[in-house]
Amino acid sequence: MNRLLLNKYTEGFLSRIYRMLREADTRIQFRRIRRGKNVVVYPGLVTARPENIEIGDNVSINHNAVLYAHDNSSIKIGDYTAIGPGVMIFTVNHDTRVTGCKFADAHIEGDVIVGRNVWIGAGAILLPGIRIGEGAVVAAGSVVSRDVEPFSVVGGVPAAFISPRKK
Repeated sequence: MNRLLLNKYTEGFLSRIYRMLREADTRIQFRRIRRGKNVVVYPGLVTARPENIEIGDNVSINHNAVLYAHDNSSIKIGDYTAIGPGVMIFTVNHDTRVTGCKFADAHIEGDVIVGRNVWIGAGAILLPGIRIGEGAVVAAGSVVSRDVEPFSVVGGVPAAFISPRKK
């Protein structure tokens, strides 16, 4: 009985320590990002090249988001944007069109620009070289591989136009 209680106590203690370390890491990464006023980032943010990331005013980035900027590309997020939990934004990907070399040697790189007042649903993935227009909505779980028009709703894999939004 005592051994069982000790294991539960230890497990809970280690879980709290792990959570505290993740939150500390999020704060360290967050400091290196250029950002506006009133930016809220929930725990679990993962970044690569945070110096290549720019976030506007009044932006919310939910739990476990990934902002993966590469050497020669950047991520720009406009004002009043909401990013759901588990969203992944990449500025680099492997180039599957190239043959005769390793995947690590061939990649596609491009800036990702998210306009003002955009909502990106939970678990969405934004691939390199895309632009999300002002007021757009990206449905949860979508994979965005092409530009999204302003004031439109897109969703699916790959993301496709669903409906317009009122301005």
